[in-house]
Amino acid sequence: MKKNKRILITGGGGFIGKHLTNLLKEKGYKIYFLDRSDKNIPSDVKVFKGDVSDPRVVAAAMKGMDYVYHLAGLLGTEELLFNTAEAVRVNVIGAVNVMEESARNKVKLLLVSKPNPWLNTYSITKETSEKFCMMYGQEFGLKAAIVKWFNVYGPGQKYQHVQKAIPTFIVKALRGESLPVFDRGEQTADFIYTSDAVRATVDVAEAPAAEGKVVEIGTGEETRVIDLAKMIIKMTGSRSKIKFLPMRKGEDLGAHVVADVRLLKRFTKFKPEVDLETGMSETVAYYREIIKK
Repeated sequence: MKKNKRILITGGGGFIGKHLTNLLKEKGYKIYFLDRSDKNIPSDVKVFKGDVSDPRVVAAAMKGMDYVYHLAGLLGTEELLFNTAEAVRVNVIGAVNVMEESARNKVKLLLVSKPNPWLNTYSITKETSEKFCMMYGQEFGLKAAIVKWFNVYGPGQKYQHVQKAIPTFIVKALRGESLPVFDRGEQTADFIYTSDAVRATVDVAEAPAAEGKVVEIGTGEETRVIDLAKMIIKMTGSRSKIKFLPMRKGEDLGAHVVADVRLLKRFTKFKPEVDLETGMSETVAYYREIIKK
């Protein structure tokens, strides 16, 4: 992308959106948000307030844009099992609205998805949006790349409402509460620090060869959940215990989730800069300050 281009970020006010915005500003792009809230938005970012499931809102926001990063969506593995219709409205219909306007206005699209190995509402909606994106590229000439974010973590991630392993473990450890680990914690995940994840995302968006491809963004290394829990207890100096729970709904027993970074390496020069121990140390320091307040 050339400098001074206008970029729309849907869901830009979220955890990763804020980090992405900072990086794109540093690279000289003009940033706009389409978000359901206009709270805590940088003063130099114009916000189109509304929901991506409203085609009129999306159409108004898309006018004059050169590129759109579609981050907006509802999250939750077990949580969305009980809110499927709403998840379809936002994650599928909202994504299709963005694709429609991107194709109509010849705006390039970077669609954010996730690994989809499970049969749950969240995974199904994200996989569906990926397939629609590929269809719009094939049938309507949409210029788009798809990135699958693995487990992105770092300072600023919310720890309420939707349970994410790292913020949940850290906050509970700092409070001296038990850390909930499903089954025996043998399942694995690929944890990537926020700054690395957004840098890789922009690299993919700026790589012409990535157009029409699905690129996985992670470190390529897997960590057992039980090892993550033990690391956090040690880093926080906590006396918390690990509480083993039955596997939660929406996930399979003993899943091994790790990014295949071959396409990422082929299309970009990206290499992770923050290892898990360093990233966890910075993240623990952030939540330690939050808990004090």
